[in-house]
Amino acid sequence: MTGYDYLAVRNINNSIPYKRTAMISFISTSISYNIGFNFLTGSSLRYRLYSRYGLTLAQIWEIIIFCIFTFWVGFCFVAGLLFTFYPVKLSIYMPEIPVPLNIIGILLLLFLAVYFFFHSGSGVLR
Repeated sequence: MTGYDYLAVRNINNSIPYKRTAMISFISTSISYNIGFNFLTGSSLRYRLYSRYGLTLAQIWEIIIFCIFTFWVGFCFVAGLLFTFYPVKLSIYMPEIPVPLNIIGILLLLFLAVYFFFHSGSGVLR
């Protein structure tokens, strides 16, 4: 989880050392997961801790959004791999899913491929 904050700080072209970034990430993530309301508590802690290093509200907001988005990209990647190659057999008591999990997994991986294509150097958006 500290890697998310490290990449986010590098994404805004700031040079806070990894040791400080890891400390901020650990504190905000662990407290927000234990208290609850992750977006509210984690964001306010990140704001409080990163503002000590002279980051503006806009920069801290970019870090927060980057961390959230990076988490979901990783989640979609793992879910896409598992659904595609290791689909689970649901219990007979569960209602039937109209779409096979393999197709959902392939769609997740395709979504990530399209995202990375458009945000890489070869994509249209660069």
